[in-house]
Amino acid sequence: MSDALLADGIDSTTTDAATTPSGGVGTDTPPQTEEQKQAETTTDPAGTAKAEPPGEPKTEVKTKAPESYEFSVPEVLPEGYELDKAVTDEVATVARELDLSQEQAQSMLNTVLPVMHRRAEEQQTALNDQWQAETKADAEIGGLKLDETVKFADRAAKAYGSEGFGDLLKSPFGSHPEVVRFLMKVGRTVSEDETFVGGGSPGGSVDLNDDAAIAQVLFGKGT
Repeated sequence: MSDALLADGIDSTTTDAATTPSGGVGTDTPPQTEEQKQAETTTDPAGTAKAEPPGEPKTEVKTKAPESYEFSVPEVLPEGYELDKAVTDEVATVARELDLSQEQAQSMLNTVLPVMHRRAEEQQTALNDQWQAETKADAEIGGLKLDETVKFADRAAKAYGSEGFGDLLKSPFGSHPEVVRFLMKVGRTVSEDETFVGGGSPGGSVDLNDDAAIAQVLFGKGT
């Protein structure tokens, strides 16, 4: 009988030892891996970690663009040149978008505006040359008839044209074939004793090969 109890005690001890972890806690939780142990050491479940110090206060960025730009005419442009508000407004808009100072915006205008002015003059000259060439080549008013056309057109301008009209004829508009044609026809209605604007006379003549002389008499300017 004592042997049976001893056997039972051995079996009970063996069973308890098999089901109890080496840590002495009676639970089925498996032992922690190295990764889990390391994770526990890097976390702070109790919230005891120190808060990060606040960053440096942000400094307010000051813009260079003024509330409004004041532009002046670039020195390279001719005297009396007037700024086009539509152009300066566009320059101001771009300058403000780029956060340019007053000096930087004026420098941009000084660079762009002379180029625009030069291109406009080149286009006017090209248009004037084109219309003068068309006038000289016109079958009714050009060619061998150009001498007579010049006389009558000049006579009409002298008889009916004002000073402002004379200024208009000095522009490319005055070289247009239809303008010259109109003046020629009007000039035919003017008496022959009128003095010409160009300083010539009804009996005078113009060298058809001299473009400057033709332009001076017909348009009041050289080529």
